[in-house]
Amino acid sequence: MDEGWGTALVFEGDCATVKVTRAQVVVNVERWDASRNAWIWRRQGISEGTTGTSAWGPTGPSVAARYSPGEDGKPAWYRAKVTAQFRRLDPLTGRYITTGGTLDSGKEWVE
Repeated sequence: MDEGWGTALVFEGDCATVKVTRAQVVVNVERWDASRNAWIWRRQGISEGTTGTSAWGPTGPSVAARYSPGEDGKPAWYRAKVTAQFRRLDPLTGRYITTGGTLDSGKEWVE
C-alpha cells in the first residue's frame, strides 16, 4: 500500500512565526492514463484543524490518501497533489479571504 500525504502549516509574514488559525489540507492521488494523455483522479483525503506549534515545531492538520499499487492491474505513474488553505480577515473590506497553495509531488512509477 502506498500513500500520498500532506500537512497544512501557516506562518506570519516574517515566514518564521507560526500563525494559530483554522486550516484545511486536501491530498489527491492521481494516475497517469496514457490512452487519454491525462492524469486521472484515484483517491482523496481531506482534513481540517488548527495550526500552531509544539515542542517539536510547527503543527497543523495532516491527511493521507492510501492506494494500492497497480490498482488497475497495470504498472503506472502516480502523483500526489496537496492543497493547503486557510481563511484570513481582510482588514480593508472586513471579509474573509481564502488563501493557500498547491504542491505537486512529481511522478512515481508504481507496479
